[in-house]
Amino acid sequence: MNLLNNLLNFKPLKRFFKSEFGNISLIVALSAVPVIVAGGVAIDYGRLTLAKSEFAGIADSVAMQAVNFSSNSVSASTAQTNATNNFKNLALSHPDVKLSALNVVVTQGANGRTSSVNYTISVPSTFTKLIGQTTETAAATSLATSAQAVFKDIYVLADNTPSMGLAATPAGVTALQNATTSLWDGSCAFACHIVGNTTQTDYYNVAVTKGIVLRIDTVRSAITSLLSSAANLNATSGGINPIRFALYTFGPTSVTNAATQISPLSTNMATAQTNATNNVKLMSVANTSGSKANATETNNTTTDDGTRTDFKTIFTGLSAVIPNGGDGSSQANSLKLVMFISDGVNDSNLTPCSQALTGTRCQEPIDVSLCTALKARGIEIGVLYTTYEPVTSNGWYNSYVLPYNAGPFSPSPNSVIAKNMKACASSGLYQEVGPNDNLTGALAAIFNSYLAANGRITG
Repeated sequence: MNLLNNLLNFKPLKRFFKSEFGNISLIVALSAVPVIVAGGVAIDYGRLTLAKSEFAGIADSVAMQAVNFSSNSVSASTAQTNATNNFKNLALSHPDVKLSALNVVVTQGANGRTSSVNYTISVPSTFTKLIGQTTETAAATSLATSAQAVFKDIYVLADNTPSMGLAATPAGVTALQNATTSLWDGSCAFACHIVGNTTQTDYYNVAVTKGIVLRIDTVRSAITSLLSSAANLNATSGGINPIRFALYTFGPTSVTNAATQISPLSTNMATAQTNATNNVKLMSVANTSGSKANATETNNTTTDDGTRTDFKTIFTGLSAVIPNGGDGSSQANSLKLVMFISDGVNDSNLTPCSQALTGTRCQEPIDVSLCTALKARGIEIGVLYTTYEPVTSNGWYNSYVLPYNAGPFSPSPNSVIAKNMKACASSGLYQEVGPNDNLTGALAAIFNSYLAANGRITG
């Protein structure tokens, strides 16, 4: 009591309470409390808003992944489990946010899949603890369905011209050169597939006998693997709106000069695989000149040089058999994709030509306008560029390819061939494969990218 009396009688304090300034200070101090609390609430709300935005992105991504066509390789229940685990793993990257509840549901219906991702998150309060609010909480839902445009027709166009007879690896190139040193016209890095002249050695058969894998062999293997993946997707979809494939090459011989169908548009992947195995082979060259160089693409005197890699004729012929791309709502209105596999160098009788002609023979990077014409008809193009590796021991290469094929290679940022092939492809559907790369995986990547684009967020 004495202490209280002493404080009340303390002259400076008595003067403060009696002072008008002292009363104002007290009022300001008391009014600052709600201002500080309001500011704190705004800060906590801002943290919650940021967390809501981040987790909405996670939920949309997970919902999409659960219904895209890549997910069709597993059952709806497995896709649901995968989506749940994926959400939880992604949530771990936000340790300041607590995932309070999560419910993912993936359903397979007659017209495709649907997914719903329901979740609740909470953020610890900082300032609002002053008013008894320990956490800020929010709940949200993300919905997705498989796209309605699910009918797809895919046309594979495999370049099987003589340059695809290059050995698939540097070691294979050396092995083929060593195996042909004493034969016919001497060492060659290309497996020249020659018919019509018994005085010449068919280097393609030498490669087969020696077990040397050629670029065309890896292309054939990649196509058969792709068809297996497509068969699995069709099976897991229950036969609903299956994918169809057709296969084309540049023809069995160098005088065919046409996009040649080796397997018709069909859902029968087993038959397509058999057709690929039997027909995706190096074209033969009817050479009578007596020179190994003329049996590949190595000078301008071969009798059939003008019909070997004629992109204009090939693309024109393929375009004539592919209807315009549709919206995928029906088989008659299906989406269309051309999967083009090539080393990207034209070699034909063609004018005008972007490079110097050798007689009437034009050797140049692919003309991008050929691809643009297909795209204008609603047809997408996937491009697998098999790197045109430098063969500097070859005089033809040095004269007619090297000028527009600057290194480095695989990837090839300075090569006009690579640039044109990439420009030929639709967005997201380009891959380059060098001699030590996985061609099968690259072709599958194009296919999966194409399929993955067919999901959509609905809520």
